Order: sequence, then C-alpha cells, then structure tokens
Amino acid sequence: VRTFEQWGPELDIEVVYRNDALTLGFPNGIGPEVKAMKDEGVDLVQTCIDQNSVLTVLQELRRQGMDDTTVVLPQGYADQRFIEDNSELLEGSLLGVFTLPFEANIEGTAAATFLEWADKSDVQVNDFAIQGWVDADMAATAILAAGPVFDRQSAVDAFNRITDYTAGGLITPVDWTLQHDAPRGTDKLPPQECFAFVRVTDGAFELIGDPDKPFLCWDNTI
Repeated sequence: VRTFEQWGPELDIEVVYRNDALTLGFPNGIGPEVKAMKDEGVDLVQTCIDQNSVLTVLQELRRQGMDDTTVVLPQGYADQRFIEDNSELLEGSLLGVFTLPFEANIEGTAAATFLEWADKSDVQVNDFAIQGWVDADMAATAILAAGPVFDRQSAVDAFNRITDYTAGGLITPVDWTLQHDAPRGTDKLPPQECFAFVRVTDGAFELIGDPDKPFLCWDNTI
C-alpha cells in the first residue's frame, strides 16, 4: 500500500480497497469483499494469501462479473500442476519472481542444473523447491568459503563477506556485507531491487520481458 501511495499518483494509480483482516480459508466466503472491490472499480488485485484462497477469490470475481480483473498471485511459480489444473481461472494472472525464470535464457546457470536434478529425482518443481535449492547453495557456499576446518560461526562469517552472491545465476547479486537488515530506515540497501514477471497464458507461464535480460530493476531511493 505504501508503494502504491508513493508512486501511484504520477501513474494515475490509487489504492481504493484494502483488507488485511481476512480469515484463513475464507470460511464465510469472500462475496462481500469482492462486492466492495467491484463497487470501488478495482481492476487489479494484489494478493498476499495462499494459492487455494486465490482460487476462491478468482471464482468470486468471475461470479460477480469481474472477469477482466487482473490478479497478482502470491506464489505458485513453476508449479505446473497448479497452473494446468486451474488454467481457465488463472488465465492472465501475474506473478513476480525473485529467481531467474525458467522461461528465460537459463543456459549455463544453476536454473538449468536445478531442473536437471529435479527431473532425475522426480521432485515436484515449484517455488518452494527453488527456494530450497537456493538455501542449500547458500549453506554449501558458506562452508566452502570457510575452508577445510570450519564451524557454524566461521561459515556464517565467511558467507557474510561475500559481496556478489547469485546462487549460480538463480538470483540477482546480493551483497551480504550490507543486505541483512530491512532497508527501511537504514543505509544497508542493495543498489537495485529486481523482479522478473510472468503471466499465466494457456495453462503455462509466459515471460514478460527479454529472455536474455528477464529482470526488471529499479534504483533504490528510500
């Protein structure tokens, strides 16, 4: 909300409805909330709820005739089963991805290695599996950086001296000498914030942008 309030006016964008008191699982449905959004003329819904709850929202949007409303998914990237099983509902939905999208040019990166081993191991590919791979790579990188004789603290200290960590190209560079704290109110900011974006199209993810430069980045000015 703060982001939209700060940058929205010059783009003619405003927040007309917000609700951060929803009950998990929507036991009483979501009809009144969607009605309120419809009355306010909402045309984009930014979500921070679980995948199944997003489907409930999408179903209610359809029921109330808001078929053209774009929904930003909270998670579900690379979960082909989720996308295929709900392709009609999810059509046109957007998702921001902090890792290198598989729809981009991934040759020579850890994204290609991840997919190779996921296939060999019969692992369901989704954003949780990708995050787990990044976490495991962080641990391995820390141990290697600490040297042959290490303990937990020496591995942490060695990792925190790395200024350009990318998990083998899976994420944009992180300077771990700076980027531990929440950026608001501090000077410990990365030079840029970066996300890649995909759209659900015909039961698959479609990259928005250049496959060779999939990340959209902006300078930090907080």
